[in-house]
Amino acid sequence: MKDIAKKTQLTDFGIKLTGDMDGVDANTLVDVLGNLSLAIHQINDDIQTNKSLKITIKHIQPGCYDIFLAIKETLIDAIMQHLSTSSPTTSAAEIVGILSGIIVIRQFLKGDKPKEIKEDKKQTIIINGDGNRLEIDSKTYNVFKEDQVVDAAIGKSFDTLSLDDAIKSFEIYDQNKKKLCKIERDSFEYMALPSPVPENDIRIKPEEAILTIFKVVFEKGYKWQFYYQGNKISAVIKDEVFFSQIDKGAKFSKGDKLIADIEIKQVFDKTIQAYVNKEYSVIKIKQHIPRDEQLELFKGEEVQL
Repeated sequence: MKDIAKKTQLTDFGIKLTGDMDGVDANTLVDVLGNLSLAIHQINDDIQTNKSLKITIKHIQPGCYDIFLAIKETLIDAIMQHLSTSSPTTSAAEIVGILSGIIVIRQFLKGDKPKEIKEDKKQTIIINGDGNRLEIDSKTYNVFKEDQVVDAAIGKSFDTLSLDDAIKSFEIYDQNKKKLCKIERDSFEYMALPSPVPENDIRIKPEEAILTIFKVVFEKGYKWQFYYQGNKISAVIKDEVFFSQIDKGAKFSKGDKLIADIEIKQVFDKTIQAYVNKEYSVIKIKQHIPRDEQLELFKGEEVQL
């Protein structure tokens, strides 16, 4: 196997603390940076970047206290490195964006539950109790809603800031000095509160999936069995066009793959503070790849790593 050197990328970002101060209390600085570091590592796990992160302090500018930081990211899996395509946006930049986005959501909700949520694959619209709307990346909203470790870490950061009377505002900016979020002191108190978590909440999560057929059932309304992301699932197929193809003689068998739009019914379990998959539905079949064609894809191919 060909040895592949692990590639690293460096992403700068900053935190700014403003106020009437000659210096920052050491305990404040350690607590805030420690909790934000925890949140960053947790978000990295949530979005499955396959990268390890190392966060360093590069420089602290006195006065308004600009804290210049850097995230060094290293791809863990050499095989994934070989297969992945390059992206102009690093994982670290995305993580900083998600962290800032979660802080913006907390600021928008002011410790209250959202009045209404409208979700799709890319964007989520949040409507607060005043009827105002916030449009946010769905990946950011999912981390906000599902990861209590990130929520607690951000809350502890603002709790620490609220106890330091010298600090008047908190800000995060990206490597291009673009401000991502800014929180004034009068908001620290509710920013320190745990985000309200829905109880007995049910949501429908749409996904594009690659399903491997395990059991074929040609009767409408009955559940087929598939393997999806390593797990065996049962799902009703609701695509009428798909069944019309079956009526015309289309053949499907164990091991075939279906590329499909699916919906996952998830129920919030308050005992573990997370959404649990309860039911799957296949909405539309986009492509059918017979098992024999899958073998042909790799016939005569030699993959060198």
